[in-house]
Amino acid sequence: MNPARALPTYAELIADATARLAAAGIDTARLDAEVLLGFALEVSRSAVYARLPEFATPEIAMRLSGLVGRRTRREPIAYITGVQEFWSLPFAVTPTVLIPRPETELLVEIVLRAIKQPRRAALPRGRSAAEQRWSALHEDLSAPPVRYGRAEARPSWAESPPSICDVGTGSGCIAIALACELPEAQIVAVDVSTDALAVAQRNAAMHGVDGRITFVQSDVFDGLRPALLDVIVSNPPYLSPGERECAEIAFEPQSALEAGPDGLAVIRRIIAEAPGRLRPGGWLVMELGAHQAEAVRAVAEQHGLVSVAIEQDLAGLPRALVAQVA
Repeated sequence: MNPARALPTYAELIADATARLAAAGIDTARLDAEVLLGFALEVSRSAVYARLPEFATPEIAMRLSGLVGRRTRREPIAYITGVQEFWSLPFAVTPTVLIPRPETELLVEIVLRAIKQPRRAALPRGRSAAEQRWSALHEDLSAPPVRYGRAEARPSWAESPPSICDVGTGSGCIAIALACELPEAQIVAVDVSTDALAVAQRNAAMHGVDGRITFVQSDVFDGLRPALLDVIVSNPPYLSPGERECAEIAFEPQSALEAGPDGLAVIRRIIAEAPGRLRPGGWLVMELGAHQAEAVRAVAEQHGLVSVAIEQDLAGLPRALVAQVA
């Protein structure tokens, strides 16, 4: 008898892991099993397929079993592997930061549009990948258009590099994606958590933009010097208590998720302070919850913001506030 045959193949390991994950109620059981095996082997998911017929080592089998056990307890894949993709870039994540979501890429797209095309106009084809994604997102003419500013509004970046502040940067995904797309921009990324800032700085260094982003510990704008900005962008906490939709969210930092009884405490604060931080014609771009659109619009108008609009994400849900300072 061949002793090696007593060991499972990688294909058999994946089948077993898939069954365990499916029994735990995880919809993406097969995908998760493949990702976790790739992580255990320290190879890409695509490289796993080439190794499926091979016999697993006892060490890899044991390591994968432990990883699957963590996932069956609904620990997010991103925290298990320590990485999450955003804007086609890998980002290190830890339980001290919110896991970047695909829908948050909409904020990056809106800021790029505001910076590069401050008035409502079609972006030229064949430029950056981000611009192409923006164009594809807005080709559906039935989608409500974003109303941009008054004709007399003159963006300050027509004469100088744009200044952008990412409020509540977390992993740094928004600020870093913008730094990669806008090498001329002056970007400040703030977070109240020093642990989150450490993760963000690590990610900025990994992508070679750490010299172009200033990281500041700050509770919203409190720690910033008084200087006017062209753009404020934020993915703030906006859930109310008990609003968490899946078990995985329990592993993420509560301070990055929840904001008061109606989830609007931080959003109200950012909107109230944004007019004093933005130049005339400057933009506020902020993520919001799917059921908060009208309440957020009303708050923005109450504080004198103009061209107030709500952008939908790819799922057709209200996702982002876009507004200007008069």
